[in-house]
Amino acid sequence: MAECDGTIGETEARKTLLLNVDGGSRGNPGPAGIGVVIREPSGRVVQEISESIGRTTNNVAEYRAMIRGLETCRALNAQRVLVCSDSELLVRQMVGTYRVKAQHLQPLHEQATRLARSFSQVAFRQIPREQNAHADRLASEAIEGRAAASGDTSGEFELVEGDPAIWIQRGSEPGESPPAAGPATDVGRGAS
Repeated sequence: MAECDGTIGETEARKTLLLNVDGGSRGNPGPAGIGVVIREPSGRVVQEISESIGRTTNNVAEYRAMIRGLETCRALNAQRVLVCSDSELLVRQMVGTYRVKAQHLQPLHEQATRLARSFSQVAFRQIPREQNAHADRLASEAIEGRAAASGDTSGEFELVEGDPAIWIQRGSEPGESPPAAGPATDVGRGAS
């Protein structure tokens, strides 16, 4: 089963990346790591990241994974990014459903929001843990100090109108639907 599902045309595929992120810690706080998988819509893995981030909490690790992934997507010149995470807190805070009450998460949320708004569009989708297994494995390997194995290229990814993700267009507020103006902006707000 694919980690993020949903068909996009060839032109869109060149500027759209799918980002699976996971962060974790052994103990809370404890030794922590991040896992990031960046794919093209075809499912081809573009980059994997598995990094130890020292001792921190699980929620900090989740944010650090997303920030690292968004920075990498920016470096890869993506214009649209679909961020998939199994963290309900992370996704709901990013789309504005939950407030960021924990003071230690507020700077990370602000950094992630600035990065997200640097893309033409970004969407956040909460996915079941089992659909985020690749990023989870990379995070676990980082915590355990093992080098990440490369390349699970299984899974097809597609973006369709009515996608159950919340898209944010540069200059809009979280949860606002982007205006309909051609293929790049036809994906509107769906249920999360």
